[in-house]
Amino acid sequence: MRHTAPLVLALLACAAALAAEPPVFHVSPAGNDAWSGTLAEPNADGTDGPFAGLVRARDALRAAGLENGGMVYVHAGVYHLTEPLQLGPEDSGRVGRPVVWQSWPGETVRLVGGKPVTGFTPHGGEILKADVSGLKLPKQTVRQLFFNSQRQIPARWPNKGGDDMPGGQWAFVAASVEDARSSRFVVNTDRPAAWKSLEGAEVSIWPNYNWWQTIAPVKGFDAAAKTVELAAELPYTIEPGRRFFFQNILEELDTPGEWWLDEAANTLYFWPPAPLGDGEVILPAAENLVRMECAAHLAWMGFTMEATLGDAVTVSNGDAVLVARSVVRNTGAYGVSILDGTGCRVAGCDIYATGRGGVVLRGGDRKTLTPAGHMAENNHIHHFGDIYQTYETAVNISGVGNRIAHNLI
Repeated sequence: MRHTAPLVLALLACAAALAAEPPVFHVSPAGNDAWSGTLAEPNADGTDGPFAGLVRARDALRAAGLENGGMVYVHAGVYHLTEPLQLGPEDSGRVGRPVVWQSWPGETVRLVGGKPVTGFTPHGGEILKADVSGLKLPKQTVRQLFFNSQRQIPARWPNKGGDDMPGGQWAFVAASVEDARSSRFVVNTDRPAAWKSLEGAEVSIWPNYNWWQTIAPVKGFDAAAKTVELAAELPYTIEPGRRFFFQNILEELDTPGEWWLDEAANTLYFWPPAPLGDGEVILPAAENLVRMECAAHLAWMGFTMEATLGDAVTVSNGDAVLVARSVVRNTGAYGVSILDGTGCRVAGCDIYATGRGGVVLRGGDRKTLTPAGHMAENNHIHHFGDIYQTYETAVNISGVGNRIAHNLI
């Protein structure tokens, strides 16, 4: 019997640990990262309240310990991120005790992958300009600008037109160049000769087949021969009659909704489609909003996520990760990507206006036929493929044992 007491105490300790409440933190635009983060609102004397940032909440969860799971409530407002929130094994829950990140019930939380552009001044006519040197833009071609959460058009020729077709209006290849069929082509216009610089200029082209589009930088233009030279060889030869348009050219900024970014001078030129007023102009800076790597038993729910260079959410080698009841829009690539791992779900999301597609599900071992068990269910996926317009799908699935069900596409 003398061994019974320590055993009982150990069992009681285990029971107490299992019954312990998980840590709960709050994030709010009215918050302060120096506070405890345990209050939903600042207290009366302004000495304590919610955190101001997601990273601070993540670090507080880590410090509190997640043996019993955890909860972060994010309150109404707009949160501008220039880098993704990174979540990994140390941010994971366990079976029956997940770590949950979610918006406060009934409130709208926007996570935006860039900071607003302000300080516009007149440039000429209806075109405005603004200094963007303080926005920490990435060292890559930026093909996206958003005005009041609507994608705008990189200055292009021919203009997109008003028919709302995904590709807009096109020019057509006049002839191939026999000794460089994958990198040069002849056009029926001398328009590029009027451009002061080809720096940053691109062609969006369907070079051979209607099911393959590519975007390539323009290296040069021979006005006498009306020949366009690209900076790289395309995967297919460029054939006569194939459609294309030029984009990212200041001289072609000639219609409402078009814009051009001078990356060398950090200057944005923009013709707003409506009075600027209190409108929001966003240049994306973050590749992703949330990046989970080897995270497990984690839920991410109830957010409006937008304005990213790549996917809004990526989950790599995750286990039992849920992305749910969120709005995902205005991305440079896909909405949510589940890459390898097991048992992850994308459910109840509205995904639209993406640069590529909606959801990626990849997982399972094809050699052993071991299923991954990923799922995309009850999502509404629409108006995708805004930038890359071929081979982009609402749900891109590969591997073994993954499920797509009850989605409206």
